[in-house]
Amino acid sequence: MTTQSLEVAPLAYRKIVYHSAKYMSSTVIGILVGTTRERVEDVIPFVHHWHTLSPMTEAGMALVEAHTAKHHQQILGPVSYTHLTLPTIYSV
Repeated sequence: MTTQSLEVAPLAYRKIVYHSAKYMSSTVIGILVGTTRERVEDVIPFVHHWHTLSPMTEAGMALVEAHTAKHHQQILGPVSYTHLTLPTIYSV
């Protein structure tokens, strides 16, 4: 297993920190987006009540896909985090 470094824009980092602080009792699941595979420009958190795939997750993913297409960005991968852990980034 190889480790890949990602540069995280300040906006994306703030969203992770603030959203995890707001929902301290939940795991937050979101999508990392960027213009290149090496730089995370934004994170779009969309689920903080469910830990598995659900209709809400699928609806959130459809919105993320529309957002990234409109802003000429790409989906870099899913992310999950809590206020107690560092974000876990899954490869796509």
